[in-house]
Amino acid sequence: MPRSFLSCLMIAAIGPCLLFSPPSQAGNDHHRQHGAHEHGAAQLNIAVEDNTLHLELSSPAANIVGFEHKPRTTKQRQAVKHAIHTLKQAMVLFEPSASAKCQPGKTEVDAGALQDSHHHDEHHHHEGHADFSAHYVFQCARPDKLDTLQLRLFKHFPGIEELQLQLLTDSGQGAMTITANNATIKLK
Repeated sequence: MPRSFLSCLMIAAIGPCLLFSPPSQAGNDHHRQHGAHEHGAAQLNIAVEDNTLHLELSSPAANIVGFEHKPRTTKQRQAVKHAIHTLKQAMVLFEPSASAKCQPGKTEVDAGALQDSHHHDEHHHHEGHADFSAHYVFQCARPDKLDTLQLRLFKHFPGIEELQLQLLTDSGQGAMTITANNATIKLK
């Protein structure tokens, strides 16, 4: 699968070792499923570049809709449609510092194998491990005031128990695990 712009930016700045090393999760291995595909966990890459805030989310479908196979019932098809609709609403899921005056721009959502049969990708070979991915771009009128990012993902998708976060800003880079109890990210 080709890497996204944000992933390549993160790799170049942080380095492959940090980006692909799983965070320490002592005592939490009961969720681990096939390496990077971990139920209950999702990944969020954040990069701030000039006046642009980039966010890239990747999550096993089980965290988002409760299943990972191609929808088989009307209820499951509606769950996928609702999840895609919610994931496309950047301001519903993410709240940058109000004083930064950020506006959502381009948003892309991919439900992989869960989408209609005309959508083909590598997930069809591993239907039991479908993922959602989304990329968000915010344009900020006052990027110097972009201090925090409030995450509302946990409220809308309670199947996400933790976010494995990679962060790249002018003031530094880092990795951390975020939960619903600490859903505000300091960007500076």
